[in-house]
Amino acid sequence: LVPVQKIYTKTECSDPPYMNSNTFYPPGTVCYFDPSLNSCVTFGNSGSPMVREFEDSAGEPRFAFVGPLTLSKGCDRTRITEVFVNRYKANITRFNFKSENPAVFTDALCYMDFIAESYNLLPPQGWTKPGRCNSIGSGDPEDKDQTVCITNRGTQCNFTADWPECRLKAFEGYAYNIYQCTDTTGFLANCANNCKGVNPNSIVIGGTAVAFAAAAGGASIIGPTLAFGALGAVGFGGFMMNNNCLPGQCR
Repeated sequence: LVPVQKIYTKTECSDPPYMNSNTFYPPGTVCYFDPSLNSCVTFGNSGSPMVREFEDSAGEPRFAFVGPLTLSKGCDRTRITEVFVNRYKANITRFNFKSENPAVFTDALCYMDFIAESYNLLPPQGWTKPGRCNSIGSGDPEDKDQTVCITNRGTQCNFTADWPECRLKAFEGYAYNIYQCTDTTGFLANCANNCKGVNPNSIVIGGTAVAFAAAAGGASIIGPTLAFGALGAVGFGGFMMNNNCLPGQCR
């Protein structure tokens, strides 16, 4: 398996505009997204660290821990197609993972005093907790479980007795980070963040992918950490499932 890197950019913790929603993002968090929209954090990525690149006083590159991946509200722009594969003489489900939703990371600076205390240490001299850590979060905590809500197709979910809320997409016993409903035109569509059934707390399994944040422009990079032992080894499977492998590497 071949590790790759993805550029991530810091962004506001808010829902994509097309959703017409304003769901809640907790305090003490920071958000990043892939500007190309061509990747998405999936189950198994939770807890993965974001680190930001900077230069030390000698001009040498260093990396600072930003925080762990905490939650995701779904891979809202993902496309699912059936492709006939001659090798298997059957149609194979292909997931083209995409997301306009931001990935939400815990802001480690907001917990530096707690981390230091846990190791019987003190925060750096002169350190004060950033004011943003004492905010009440962003968005509306009540904008959730809506029965009238938008899909990625620009339609509305059509909840019925047979399909009363958005469901996680599951295939061969594995659940994907995609919430779907049947829309008003009868097609399967991806749900907005405030739709009934969407639960951002579902992304819970131990982290695999690791994100790097470049200092310039607040960009960040998802990539391997083999050279940075203190951060832990990367799990490559997440990268492959996000369609980030080189030609000939995936099948």
